[in-house]
Amino acid sequence: PMDRNTHDVVDLVGLIWIEVRMKKKSYSKQGHLGRCKSGLFSLRGLFFLCLPLFYACEAAPPSPPEDLEELLGFLFEHAADEEQEALAQGIVDLHTWFQDPTNLDRAREGFVISKLSEAAWATTVSPEVAATGAVPKLEGVHVVTKSPYCVRSIVGLLTWENFGDLLDAFDSYERTFDQETECMIDRSCESVIAQSETRSQWAGLIGITTRYHIEFRWVFTEVGWALVHRFWLKEPAIGDKWGVKMNANYYVGITLPDQSRSIAPPSPAFVSLANGSFAQGGQGIEQLRDTLQQPGSLRIHANWFNVDTGDIPFTDSQIANLLVQQQKNDSEAHDEMITENESPGKCMQDDEENLSPSTGEE
Repeated sequence: PMDRNTHDVVDLVGLIWIEVRMKKKSYSKQGHLGRCKSGLFSLRGLFFLCLPLFYACEAAPPSPPEDLEELLGFLFEHAADEEQEALAQGIVDLHTWFQDPTNLDRAREGFVISKLSEAAWATTVSPEVAATGAVPKLEGVHVVTKSPYCVRSIVGLLTWENFGDLLDAFDSYERTFDQETECMIDRSCESVIAQSETRSQWAGLIGITTRYHIEFRWVFTEVGWALVHRFWLKEPAIGDKWGVKMNANYYVGITLPDQSRSIAPPSPAFVSLANGSFAQGGQGIEQLRDTLQQPGSLRIHANWFNVDTGDIPFTDSQIANLLVQQQKNDSEAHDEMITENESPGKCMQDDEENLSPSTGEE
């Protein structure tokens, strides 16, 4: 497990990301898609800025409790089930797990995961390939983030036709849905599927083109409407340096309505480290605590990879810590996108989250 000082360094990188984005915002055009994409304000620049800190993060995140990792794999396996009962119950079990403040606090720091069952993997391949049982060896990360926005806001952003235009770290982003996505906002449809081809800088350094199958699905549960977001890599992707090759990638994300919480204050060492490193560090910490304490959405992420890292000059532990922080940064960036743009379904709280799909009643 990472010790407290290592967690402080990893969290500090996240706060530096917030600070960089605040500076970047002051250089952006008002309103829509104008974003500065050069110099310090790019993801690549951020990576070099934080490189010494990543080298300090030698210890990998810990492994999660076995039943939590199995539950994440279960949700991936059943994400596209025709009948929702098993999926809905799994989401309720996940919600129950994170009602424990200790469980939530640990997951916010991040876990290393490695287990995805053959049955879960088989849902992503043809019956002929599934019959081989050739499940790739996987390693990945699980982390939980909190958004001040309602679940419908997250759905609206992630399925928005302009979403790709807001992504700084992508050189190109093409995504084609099987139908119009506006129906996801009022739930006149409850699922959409997309195919994507993107060109991005993996880890801020390695150019890579990837093709994904992507699924979004509303699921009604006894704790409210939840978003299930699942995707997987359709074919291996080769990086442009160091011999890096991504052989497989599987992701499932669950977004749930979440009420206000009591959050323990950060350690004095962390506050001192943040305030001593850059301006507004203490303000960034307080903003994070405010988000966690307010109603909004809990975003639960699980991301499994099989990557040949080649000659990349980082240890597995450093890469794991980078992936955890990258997921946190992405979630924070999504909230900023919702704040700055008129994305569909924008709301801070949504009374409809607890409405029954059949009766429209509480």
